[in-house]
Order: sequence, then C-alpha cells, then structure tokens
Amino acid sequence: MAARPPLAPSRRRLQAAAGFTLLESVVVLVLLGVVGARILPKAFNTSEITLDAQARTLASSIQRAQLLASTGASPVYVCTSSAAYLVQVGPYNSGAGQLCPGTLPSQPQPSEPVVVSLDNNVSLASAPGSPLWFNSMGQPSAAGAYQLQTPNATRSFTVSVAAVTGLVSIAKP
Repeated sequence: MAARPPLAPSRRRLQAAAGFTLLESVVVLVLLGVVGARILPKAFNTSEITLDAQARTLASSIQRAQLLASTGASPVYVCTSSAAYLVQVGPYNSGAGQLCPGTLPSQPQPSEPVVVSLDNNVSLASAPGSPLWFNSMGQPSAAGAYQLQTPNATRSFTVSVAAVTGLVSIAKP
C-alpha cells in the first residue's frame, strides 16, 4: 500500500491566503470613515426633509388667518421675519402706524393666536412692503408670496396668496 502524502503544508498555505492583513483592514476603515464624513451630513439634513412640512404649515396658518378675519370684526395680519411668522388679530400699534411688531415674540399673546418659529435654519423671505392682512370678508390686502428655503438654497418652496380670492397655493420652483 502506498503511503498517503501529508496534507498539513497545503492547508497552512490556504489559511494564510484566505484573510485580510491588518494593513488592508486599516486602509478600508480609513476610506469608509472619509466617505462617511462627507456623505452622512448630507444624507441626514433634516432641514431639507422638513421644508415641505413647514411650507404646508405656513399655508395652513395663512388660511387660518383668513378664517379668523372672516369670523371676527377685526382684520387679521400675517407678520413675518426671516426665522418666524406671526398671525395677529388687529394691528400691532395702530397709533404709531406700526402694523406688525419690530421683533416677533416667542410666545403667543391673546391677540396673537399663532406664533411659529421655523426649524433647522430654514429662512423665510417675503416681498417688502406692508404685511399681508385679511378683511372681514376674508379678502387679502394684496397678493403675497413667501419663499421658504434651506440655508444653502438647494431647495425652496413658495407659498402664494391670490389677490382677490385669497386662494393659498404652494409651489416648488
């Protein structure tokens, strides 16, 4: 009978060639870290995710202002800043000719039913001039447009109010 050849040397060579070396593993981990540091902040940017929801909330608040004006005796004003907006019943300080406060309050008052701060560095821009207000028939003072956009202006939504009808619409340019 012939003797069987030893198998141990060939097994050792196969086991040594089957895995990664420490250097290869470190290079892969460093590359994954660099790619992750560049991509993850963009993938989880919540301001881009909530921009649509904030535009819908602004449109809803404008519609609520229109409803408040048509059910009450006083006009209802929509006052804006770059990071918030306010819905108030009646002018802010009509004696001084001021329709909206200079700085918007952080908490609502009885005459200010809605104060909304925008989230995640979303900015709000509106056409310069007097604020939008609704009369007792729910008609706006003029046409209005409000643009919400992310900090780097990659996405934006425009909430518009029609001049005569007061129809509120949202458009993504």
